[in-house]
Amino acid sequence: MKVYRVEEMDSNTVRTTQVIEAFTPFQAAVKAIGREVRLRKDEPSWIQVTEVLTRAKQTRDGRVFEYSVGSYPSHG
Repeated sequence: MKVYRVEEMDSNTVRTTQVIEAFTPFQAAVKAIGREVRLRKDEPSWIQVTEVLTRAKQTRDGRVFEYSVGSYPSHG
């Protein structure tokens, strides 16, 4: 599993931060908030997931992923 920093965002302000172990950034977001997520479009409340990389006892940020809470609207 990888380590991710999951931040709940309100526009550009961080509301909460958690460190989560998961196989994918998507799974990390779901574990952190306990709800479904989807790829972010332009929502003001969103989830930022940053991959935490560790090499030779040095930690740095990796790729950043953006999600929003909820699911896509149903069609029909």
